[in-house]
Amino acid sequence: MEDGTSKEVHVNKIRPYIARVQQVGLVLEQDEDFGNLHYAPADSIRKSQIDIWEHIRKMEGVLSFQQRAELSDVLGKYSNVFSSKPGHAKVEGHSVRVTPDCCPKRLKPYRVPIALQNEVDRQNKELLQLGLIEPSHSDWAHPVVCVAKKNGSVRLCIDFRLLNIFTIPDAYPMKIARDLLHEVGKANFISVLDLTKGYLQIPMKEEARNFTAFVTHSGHFQWKVLPFGMKNAVSTFQRSMDKALAPHREYCRSYIDDVAIYSQSWRDHLLHIDRVFRSLREVGLTVNLEKCAFGQNQVKFLGHIVGSGQHSPDPEKAEVLKNLSRPSTKKDLRRFLGLASYYRDYILNFSEIVLPLTDLTKRKVSNILPWSIEAEEAFVKIKDELIRMPTLHTPDISCPFWLYTDASATAIGACLAQHDDFEKELPIAFFSKKLTPTQMKWSNIEREAFCVLEALKKFDTWVFGGKIQVVSDHNPLTFLTSSAPHGAKLLRWALALQRYNLTISFRRGIQHGNADALSRLAIDSVK
Repeated sequence: MEDGTSKEVHVNKIRPYIARVQQVGLVLEQDEDFGNLHYAPADSIRKSQIDIWEHIRKMEGVLSFQQRAELSDVLGKYSNVFSSKPGHAKVEGHSVRVTPDCCPKRLKPYRVPIALQNEVDRQNKELLQLGLIEPSHSDWAHPVVCVAKKNGSVRLCIDFRLLNIFTIPDAYPMKIARDLLHEVGKANFISVLDLTKGYLQIPMKEEARNFTAFVTHSGHFQWKVLPFGMKNAVSTFQRSMDKALAPHREYCRSYIDDVAIYSQSWRDHLLHIDRVFRSLREVGLTVNLEKCAFGQNQVKFLGHIVGSGQHSPDPEKAEVLKNLSRPSTKKDLRRFLGLASYYRDYILNFSEIVLPLTDLTKRKVSNILPWSIEAEEAFVKIKDELIRMPTLHTPDISCPFWLYTDASATAIGACLAQHDDFEKELPIAFFSKKLTPTQMKWSNIEREAFCVLEALKKFDTWVFGGKIQVVSDHNPLTFLTSSAPHGAKLLRWALALQRYNLTISFRRGIQHGNADALSRLAIDSVK
């Protein structure tokens, strides 16, 4: 052993010996497989603010000269809101609640390479000049980790893990990203704002600052604003943004530091922008002009392209998916499936395609994946589907919905759609789900009824209260809502369907009149 002693173990328990590393003072930013890091700002004093008109002039292909002039007049009134420095928001601030068994810990600083110590000192001085940190006499001392970037620069990251263990979670809810995408995407004019170092604009409450104390080779400091890496930081920031934008909820929504202003007409949009920026100025929040987009018919928002009643995946994300290599371990496979699941609404019969991959995540499978031909085919197919994901449409709750459903022996699938004025079908979202071994033993009508119920549950926030036309290729299903089922399951499902205003019709095979190829494939793909 490391201390010179000997230890006898059974041969089956022998493992490679790895000495424990007590401190790591330098990590590389390009190690993206191990997660993204948030670090303290750097060089924020030396950044120059770009001109508002110069920024708007780049929108020549999107907005007319008159629209750009009107937009410039509105934004010009709030030039002080645009800044490369984080503002000082007039909000409640972040507090830290810890469990009763928590006691302060003063850890030693991690050993930073001598070549980087001057840079750490420079960045500490900059944070002091910006008023983001202050000298500390706290009983807490969290170590600093240097994050080396590809361009040779260094950023500081505070290791708050010890404090986070004892921090009581904040129950404030996050917005549902999918609902935000459809709410914003139905507008004709959208502006997206990016707050300057959003977290650092939220103050720390006076009594909570001592929890944020960190230590370097040159001193002991604590944060006056909300730093990255603290538990509940996201909840506090989202709560602050929701309060600041509460008067504009009908046309402005935020997801953490991404703010979207959306309107149907250009005149309304100018008015909405003016109102939102007035609130931002009153609260004291600043915006990074370089990362803003104004008056667009389609914008990037939460990893999607949304606007004008449509939404589609970000093509840059698709390019990343195209270059993904085959996973070799369960952890890599789960990471890939998590990424793919984020876009499952765009993929026909997602669950059926990834079935050979999800089977490899079971406990009985070795951590070193036994890659099979079926798994390789599923991996290649899901990548292809992710690359050519279609453009979907935003639901209009005032129009009837069409729900196409079908069930196979192993999975269920559905497509939610609506018709435009020319009777062209507009697909809204796809749904699929793998059946359990017990569900696979159900009768055909039970699987078909279960498919309808699960699809309605998936799309409940859109279709509830609206008129729904369910289309199935299983004729007995049409009698589910009009006659008394003989089985307990079917009777329970029939009663559950009563809350919806729906009718069920039968269409043989995939002949669905004017339904386009996407909807027909959605029905056929689960077979």
